[in-house]
Amino acid sequence: MNRLLIITILLFIVAIKLVPQTTSITIYNNNFGVVNEIREIEISKGTSTIKITDVPKSIMPTSVSIKLDGTILEQNYQYDLVSLNSLLQKYIDKEVKLVNNSSKKDELITGKLLSIIGDQIVLQTPTNLIAFPNINDLTLQLDNLPDGLLTKPTLVWLVLANKSGKQKVDFSYMTNDIKWDANYVGVLNDEDTEMSFNAWVSIENNSGGTFKDAKLKLIAGEVENNLRGYADFTGHLETPVMARYEKNSAPEFKEESFFEYHFYELNNNTTIANNEIKQISLFNIPKIKVKKRLLHSNKWKNNTNGKIDVYIEFDNSKINNLGMPLPKGGVQIFKTHNKANEFIGADAIEHTATDEKVDLKVGTAFDVLATELITNNSYREKISEATYEITYKNRKDEPVEVEVQREVGANWEILQTSHQWEKVDASTIKYILKLKPKEEVILKYKIRNEY
Repeated sequence: MNRLLIITILLFIVAIKLVPQTTSITIYNNNFGVVNEIREIEISKGTSTIKITDVPKSIMPTSVSIKLDGTILEQNYQYDLVSLNSLLQKYIDKEVKLVNNSSKKDELITGKLLSIIGDQIVLQTPTNLIAFPNINDLTLQLDNLPDGLLTKPTLVWLVLANKSGKQKVDFSYMTNDIKWDANYVGVLNDEDTEMSFNAWVSIENNSGGTFKDAKLKLIAGEVENNLRGYADFTGHLETPVMARYEKNSAPEFKEESFFEYHFYELNNNTTIANNEIKQISLFNIPKIKVKKRLLHSNKWKNNTNGKIDVYIEFDNSKINNLGMPLPKGGVQIFKTHNKANEFIGADAIEHTATDEKVDLKVGTAFDVLATELITNNSYREKISEATYEITYKNRKDEPVEVEVQREVGANWEILQTSHQWEKVDASTIKYILKLKPKEEVILKYKIRNEY
């Protein structure tokens, strides 16, 4: 029976204790963040080495900025962390002690480690050459930690300090593998005219660092970040475990404009642990006005293919209890039925400015139908004419309104029409049809296009 590999390391480390005094982190939608820290460090006058531990494994070393009473002469990012593979690689061509757990007496074998490939080890003993097919049958005993291996990713600074003593060192850096998204939840009333609207900020941290009691800030917007620094260093480190999930509904965010983006700052500090998904409330609005909209369109962006789509739309305005920049994210819509919330559809919004309209496609109408025919087509040089006939059927016991959008091309003219239309843009017209309960309505129009 295989046993887990046990690594015994006799190790004594003398290190400077570095205590973060303040930490703030700004997280972007683009899977990176900016960390600002102030740490109190004991520094000797003249030239000395300072090790900054507890930094994320996904840090971008080229982004580090440092402020202290002195000069940074050199910086190194050390990321060769202790692992089974890294230990064995350090001991190739050196003597190691192995206990064979698969034997009855737990035999101790001493020899030179010649190679390690996958789970296979080849050992040269004083008497013979031994190949072990499964490293899990062995216990590896080491007397010390090989030089160059670390227990945590570390920034190493060579410092020329102006004086000795404790001083507060202010430094910042960028890190990959941390991101945030907005998630929205709406619950419609019985009449589909109002909706409660809540928003959550979801932060996913796989950077390899934990940010304790940090000031949290978020940037909403498309920020270019083409210089990724040394993000590929993460390939040398342990694979992250499954993220855990945490929800917190107490804090609130303050929003303000920042450059060409929008800035959200949490009103109290929070801890963002590594391999964690944390949710924090962005806002909770009991009531906004909405409109249910039935759309039948042949436009290429939202072609319904003969079906009638259902939209929920609302104004992002102060008069509608909103009027704030809405970060991009997913929106889930529910409707209460027999005192239980039932899911009726989901969509996503892009970054939406104040006073803009939000249009959410939630599904397809079941009881409102459309059937389209082209009854007449004619072509002559650079001119075509066509007659369209669309039958709309309302199988509901209540009246409905259907918005019909038709893409008509670049150079067009409506020759005949059964209903009044309006121009949406240069190549689109719109009809609004009102259908009584169980009513059928035929929309008919003739159009000429020139090429």
